[in-house]
Amino acid sequence: MTAMRIVIAVFYDNPNKVISDSLRSIAGYITDSVLPGVTPPYKTDVFEKTRAVTGVFPILTFMSQFTV
Repeated sequence: MTAMRIVIAVFYDNPNKVISDSLRSIAGYITDSVLPGVTPPYKTDVFEKTRAVTGVFPILTFMSQFTV
């Protein structure tokens, strides 16, 4: 059985037009509900339905997350 993690990353800026020190992005896990008891520096958020580009990257072993 292959373990899968559902992760989201949102990139707000075009790296071809914005210097690297000023690039903005967020990343996190997708869950089916808002998680209770989340404390700073972590937070929860709800994203409205939208169109997006997606990809699937299976985690086959612990080391899979470190491969390119």
